[in-house]
Amino acid sequence: MRNNRILTDRQTDRQTDRQTDRQTDRQSGIEFIKILAILGIILSHVEETLMAEKLTAYSPYIDNISFQSSKGLQSLIMAGASCAGSLGNTFFFICSAWFLLDKKAVAKKKLMHMLVDIWTISVGYLLVTLFLRSGNVDFQLIIKSLLPMTFSNNWYLTCYILFCFVHPFLNLIIEQAGQKQLFHISLTLITLYVFANFFFRGAFFYSHIILWVALYFGMAYMKRYMQRFTVNRNVNLIMLAVGIAGNTVIMCMMYLLAQKISFFEGKVFFLVGNCNPFFIMIAVSMLNLMRMTKFKSRLINYCSALSLLIYVIHENIFQRAYYRPALCYYMFMGYGKQHLCFFLLSLTVMIFAFSLIVSAVYRVTVQKITEKISRRMLEMFRRILARVDKLFMSVS
Repeated sequence: MRNNRILTDRQTDRQTDRQTDRQTDRQSGIEFIKILAILGIILSHVEETLMAEKLTAYSPYIDNISFQSSKGLQSLIMAGASCAGSLGNTFFFICSAWFLLDKKAVAKKKLMHMLVDIWTISVGYLLVTLFLRSGNVDFQLIIKSLLPMTFSNNWYLTCYILFCFVHPFLNLIIEQAGQKQLFHISLTLITLYVFANFFFRGAFFYSHIILWVALYFGMAYMKRYMQRFTVNRNVNLIMLAVGIAGNTVIMCMMYLLAQKISFFEGKVFFLVGNCNPFFIMIAVSMLNLMRMTKFKSRLINYCSALSLLIYVIHENIFQRAYYRPALCYYMFMGYGKQHLCFFLLSLTVMIFAFSLIVSAVYRVTVQKITEKISRRMLEMFRRILARVDKLFMSVS
């Protein structure tokens, strides 16, 4: 049993290595979606900083600056920017789900490497921040930076790693279920955790990972039994148009109602959320369209391969608490609040460029070390697990 499991783990690791080697030679359509997704996520995070009641609880030089009073067309644009983050998260998961459906085992080597990279970047930020601020760093932030996954400093990555450990069991259910059973499972979960939660947030003990399970079953049904739909360009173009139009129309309606009725003030952000069915329509149709669009670009593939590092670097807890708010503050003081949209776009480009450059440097320097560390840690955990298995098997 032990030898079989270790063999399976090593086969999975070799498969992961081969996928990594082919990463810069694969079709670029889906990789392009990932770049759009990370840009949307950065855009939404900049918007969150600009629209916060207090830009940060840890920066005394910005405590009393509030951008929340922004009204008019700028608030509509800010709501659109916030939607870009939820849409980006949906893009990432839908693309990941498409490939995870074909995997029967957990890619342990990949996940261990992710964990080591996330911890290394978090601690690196801590050391730089301690130096730049002469040790004046909030103690809670220090603890959170030392345990980034425990405190879910980046919720998407914590949720994704947990889901990767669960997905082989979901695949077993999908394999055993017939078409009718899988349809009923998908319909029930999507009704409860997409449509119901779109109108009543938090209903039925909603969580991100439960939503992902619902979407995963839906993607499984589509991939297994709706193959004609997945390769029909016209149908997917219509679905994409409906998703964009539906989201835009509702957002504009909320905006116009807010001008006349006080109840609707702030409701323009109603559409922001990962359970938005319009976002799911856009993501699924974009996935299918890009799968049908055959082209290769080494630049796109290379930038896409850095998306995990870009995500971790741009949304580090110290970026949220100190650096991004400081940039917003100095731009506000220099140019005034009336240029919020300019701040939004310029900061998004600056942060993306910075994160891309740092990611590229990290990949050719520090990541070579983290790869070796993650391999050794994985082997250590395998030996420990083998001993635990042996102990419990002997008892039973």
